[in-house]
Amino acid sequence: MSDTRRVKLGRKLRFNPELIREIARGRKTCTVRLGIVEPTSRTVVLYCKGRPVAVAEIEYVRYMKVRELGEGIARLDGFSSREELLERLTKIYPYLTPDDWVTVIKFRIIRWIRRPRVR
Repeated sequence: MSDTRRVKLGRKLRFNPELIREIARGRKTCTVRLGIVEPTSRTVVLYCKGRPVAVAEIEYVRYMKVRELGEGIARLDGFSSREELLERLTKIYPYLTPDDWVTVIKFRIIRWIRRPRVR
């Protein structure tokens, strides 16, 4: 990615169903997004398949290069290793390079609107 992507984050954070279940289990408490993502509010609504599922508070936002992502962030993001996190990120962002900027958004659930079933 040649230019740094800059995006304002409104009040919506979208996740696929698998990741919402990991959030409900307490295994995923952050998300890594491509580019510089600037939240406009401390409170966001998590969405899955176009529907609101939870209200969360952003605890912190960190900007870093892909190469700086470590094991700690991988675990907060619900992965067992940095390699697993990087593998997922390159599936989502095929042209991702170690020099690309990413935003780490740490959040905590305030309340569930539609809590998924977890096994």
